[in-house]
Amino acid sequence: MPSPIVILNAAPRSGKSSIARALQAQTSDVWINLGVDCSMRAMPEHLLPGIGLRPGGERPDLEDVLSRLYRALWDSIAAHARCACPSLPILACTRPIPAHFASWKTA
Repeated sequence: MPSPIVILNAAPRSGKSSIARALQAQTSDVWINLGVDCSMRAMPEHLLPGIGLRPGGERPDLEDVLSRLYRALWDSIAAHARCACPSLPILACTRPIPAHFASWKTA
């Protein structure tokens, strides 16, 4: 049975990471914090700020890779849920949750 996913999506510096840490501290369950901050720490320098960007022109040279990075993030979140690892995606983005993600939430 897939694990729950709690999506914290809000403006930058609004306390999403603090909420995630508090949720992790409140339980002995395994909650994996996935999201923009984690992704940015894994990015090579030439792709920064990666998915910290808003799509649509801030860095036209990264628009193609930006779509792939977002898809990889969603796929990673879904994979964690399928493997019974609850996740806390921390998002501060203007991209909507993709339509195909709805099937992962209930699969």
